[in-house]
Amino acid sequence: MGIRESFELCLADFGKALGTKLVFEEDHCNFTVDGAVEIELDYYDDSDTVVAWATVGEMPEDDLAGDRALVLLALNELGGPAGGYTLSM
Repeated sequence: MGIRESFELCLADFGKALGTKLVFEEDHCNFTVDGAVEIELDYYDDSDTVVAWATVGEMPEDDLAGDRALVLLALNELGGPAGGYTLSM
């Protein structure tokens, strides 16, 4: 069983727990958590990969915004504290 099939089974079970139907449609699925956070899931057939992403907040626009951005993006460094997760802006 490939990643897509395994992930589709997980999506179906998770959807049941949420009381909704979750399936990939045109290699994409999205749902909302707590009525506020939109989770996006994309499947890439060429690499058999599932990418999950969400906007989890916004940085204030002030004199420190650039410094904060550099600190957050540094978490993407290989072996960094994010442990394989990627942050982007």
